[in-house]
Amino acid sequence: MKTRHCHHPLRAALLGLLIALVAGCGAGGVGDIASGGIGGTGITSGTVTGFGSVIVNARIHETDNSTQFLRNGNASTQDAFRVGDVVRIDWDGNQDDLTRNAVRVVYQRALQGEVTGAPEPAAGTVEVVGQTVAVDATTLFEEFTSPAPTGENFPQDLDVGACVEISGLRDTTGNLLATRIERIAPPCADQTELQGVITSPVGDLPTRITVSGTTVDLPAGIAIDPTPVALTTGAFVTVRGSYDNGVLTASMIRVPTDEFIDRDDDEADIEGLISALSRNGSTARFTVSGISVSATDAIEYENGSFADLADDVRIEVEGVFVSGVLVAEEIEFKRDDQVEMESILLSADADNERLTLDFGPDGTVVVTTDVLITRFKNDTDTPGLTLADLREGDYVKIVGSVADPLGDTEPVATLVELEGLAGSGDDDVEDRVLQGPVTDVTDSPDSFSVLGVMISSAGLEECEGAGDETLDCGVLVESLSPGDIVEVQGTSSVAGGWIDWEELELED
Repeated sequence: MKTRHCHHPLRAALLGLLIALVAGCGAGGVGDIASGGIGGTGITSGTVTGFGSVIVNARIHETDNSTQFLRNGNASTQDAFRVGDVVRIDWDGNQDDLTRNAVRVVYQRALQGEVTGAPEPAAGTVEVVGQTVAVDATTLFEEFTSPAPTGENFPQDLDVGACVEISGLRDTTGNLLATRIERIAPPCADQTELQGVITSPVGDLPTRITVSGTTVDLPAGIAIDPTPVALTTGAFVTVRGSYDNGVLTASMIRVPTDEFIDRDDDEADIEGLISALSRNGSTARFTVSGISVSATDAIEYENGSFADLADDVRIEVEGVFVSGVLVAEEIEFKRDDQVEMESILLSADADNERLTLDFGPDGTVVVTTDVLITRFKNDTDTPGLTLADLREGDYVKIVGSVADPLGDTEPVATLVELEGLAGSGDDDVEDRVLQGPVTDVTDSPDSFSVLGVMISSAGLEECEGAGDETLDCGVLVESLSPGDIVEVQGTSSVAGGWIDWEELELED
C-alpha cells in the first residue's frame, strides 16, 4: 500500500525513534511517550515483526505504562510477547501514517496440545491434536534443541507426543498456517486448547462435533457461551479440554460474538487469509481473521487486483467499520517468499539496511532489510538479534521476496535468522542454499544464474521438478527460463570458496 513505501530518510528517522523507544522501556513496556496524537481509534490484527514499541502490519504501535497487555486471557507485560505472535491491538490517536498509540495488546494462541502426526517436510505440514498445521520458511520455532536440516523447516525434535503452542492464521476450512511454534513443557493433554471451524455437528444440540479436523465430545453440563444453538456448521469456536485417543473432551466451548457492530467509523488494519468469499458484480464480501469485509473493484490494490481475491489468499486490508462490516479502502496481497538463502555474511551494513551474502567466486547477493517488516531471530546461545548485531562471517538464513522476478531488484528480507556465529566451527556453516528466480540462462547447457549468482550444473546429482518428481539434471537445466523459481543446494569448505552445487529443485 502506498503508505508503506518508506524512503531511506524516513527509515533512518524511524530507526532513531525505535532506539529511543527501547531506551525508555521499563518493566511495564515502553516509557510514557504515547500521549496526544492526531485522533482516531481503531484496531490492528496481524503478526508481530518487531519491538521497541510493537510493530505489526508495518505500523508502529507505541506502548507506555497505561497500555494493557493480555496473553491467553491473563494480564501480562510486553516482555512476554514474541516476534511471530498474531495479536490484536486496540489503539487511539494516529500520530502519523506509521504510528499509533496502543491501548491494549492481546495475544490468544490458536492451538495448544500434543503433536499427533509426524511432520511431512514435502507437504510442509504437521498434525497437532488432529488438526493440520502448515508451516513455511518464515514460521518461527522456539525452545527446540535440534535445528532443522539445511533447506528444511521442521526442527528435528518436533516429535509425535511433543507439546506445542502455536500462533497463526486460519484458512477457509479452519486449517492453521503457523507463524510461530513454541515447544512447551509436558504434559499438555489436559490443557489442550484450540480454535477452529465446526465442520460436522450432529443434531440441534450435538454431543460430538468436529472442529477443523479434531473430534470434540461435549459432555452434559459443559459451559457453552453464548448458547448451544450457536454450534452450527461453519461457526468459529474456541475449545478447551482434555485430549486422549483422538478425542478432545471439552470443558469449555465459546463462540465469539460480533463485537464490531458498535465500532462505526473506527479504522482497522487486518492481516489474514480470505474465507467465505462471495461476489456480486463489482462487489465482494469475505471474512479475514473473523472480521466481515466488503470490497469493491474501485479501491486501491497492491500486488494484485479485485480479480485476485480468492479463498485462502493472504492479504492485509485497511478500511473503516460500518454496521459491523469492515469497508475496505486498500488491500495488499502478501507476496510469496520466493527467496531463501543460507550462507556466510560478507558484510552487514546497518546504516543502509543491507546484508551481503557470500556465494563464492560466482557471485554475491545483496539483501535489503526494512525495520517495519523484517523479523530477526537468533538460533545461537546469545540473546536477541538486531541488524546491528550481525557480523562478517556469521552464518545466516534469509527469507524474502523480490518485487519483479524478471527485474534486477534486490530481495527484501522478511526473516533474518542467525544460525551460527563467526568462527564457531560448526560443520553446518559449509552448507549453501540459494532459492530465487532464475535471472539468466546461458547458451551453454551447463550453467544458469539465480539472483545473479552463476550456478554450474556440472556437479548436480539430484534434480526434482515442481511436483517433486525426479528428473534428469541436464533436461531440467535446459528447460529453465528467466523468472522460474528454483532452489539449489551445495557445500563450500571455506568462506569465499567455490561451491559444489549438488541439488536442484524447480519450485511451484
